[in-house]
Amino acid sequence: MKRTVKLLSLLLALILMLSLAACAGPGGPGGPGGKSDDDTPEEDDPVISSVAVEVQTVEHSTMASESTVSGTVTASEVTDVYASITAQINASPLKVGDTVHAGQTVCILDVSAYRDQLVSLQSNYNSTAASLASNKLLFEEQIAQAEKNISDTKALLAIGAASQAQLEAAELTLLQLTTTRDTTIRQLEDGMTSISSNIKTLQDNISKGTVSAPVSGTIVTLNADVGSYCSPSYPVATIADSSVLQVNVAVSEALLPKLSVGQSCTVTIGAVSDRTWNGTIKSISPSPNPVTNLYDLEIRLPSGTGAKAGLFASVTFATDASYNTITIPSDAILTSGNADYVFTVDENSVAHRVYVTRGQTSGGLTEITSGLSGGETLVTSGQTYLSEGTAVRIVSGAADDSASAVTVEDASL
Repeated sequence: MKRTVKLLSLLLALILMLSLAACAGPGGPGGPGGKSDDDTPEEDDPVISSVAVEVQTVEHSTMASESTVSGTVTASEVTDVYASITAQINASPLKVGDTVHAGQTVCILDVSAYRDQLVSLQSNYNSTAASLASNKLLFEEQIAQAEKNISDTKALLAIGAASQAQLEAAELTLLQLTTTRDTTIRQLEDGMTSISSNIKTLQDNISKGTVSAPVSGTIVTLNADVGSYCSPSYPVATIADSSVLQVNVAVSEALLPKLSVGQSCTVTIGAVSDRTWNGTIKSISPSPNPVTNLYDLEIRLPSGTGAKAGLFASVTFATDASYNTITIPSDAILTSGNADYVFTVDENSVAHRVYVTRGQTSGGLTEITSGLSGGETLVTSGQTYLSEGTAVRIVSGAADDSASAVTVEDASL
């Protein structure tokens, strides 16, 4: 039994040795066709990562704050039409929106009452004129008789047939007649002058029975209803000259000190087009509107805008201008705590964090008062993926967020 166990042990040892010899032969580890430990596959070559970014060169430019307010397009020249007399309106051939020419009839008034007065005055004038003529003739006869009486009394006094008292009485009578004549004639002549003046006024009023447009333009308001009364104190119509337009806006007292007559601004009239027009401040109200507490401004528009009165407009004022200053896109600025910073790229395509100080902001741009001096290559897109020393790859289009890290294989491969 012990001998059998020993034989089995020797047999197992022999099999193990044969197995080891087979491994050491061709194809086995360490053999001519095998691989050593040094021949194990090498690890992947190192990966160099970069971030795709868009950039622009930092430059100097002009920077200004912008304030935009809404307004209404109106005619620059607006003329109220007044009747010159108080009368009832008989006819009105126009309506709001009609185009009129200077001298065209706006409305016709009832002047029959003035004609009736004219007839009466002309009758009074004729009566007064007749009275004046008859009084002149009467006084001439009476004065002639008084003068003859004085002459006869003097002759009688000379021969003692009349007394001095009789002569003085005759002279007094002549004086009284002369005074009465002068007073009467003067009153009649003054009366005729007054009547004549009134006649002329009535004739003028009658001639004003037709109310005409003083200028050419468009009727924007009309208060000439047939049967209603008009007077010189209230306009029967308003005519706007639409060939010259303006925009009326209102601004706050905070913006007012930054504006002046003649200052330029930009105007957009959305109902016409997206185009921006250059306007000019025409006038500034010296006091605020009592209702809105805002200051009214008139903005003169250039010709050829194609706008019409009544359209809405947006007016933008550029104020607090800074010249030859650094301006960059506002989106390029990042913030950490209370610090603002941007990323620039050096000649080796490496990003660097640069802390900056902001100035005013307008139209998507921000003024930089410190940190940049001009000429730097500024990262404008992709900066949120950067940190100090990050390698970058400048692209012409927008950086692809999903592939911002790219792999560059080692040149030895």
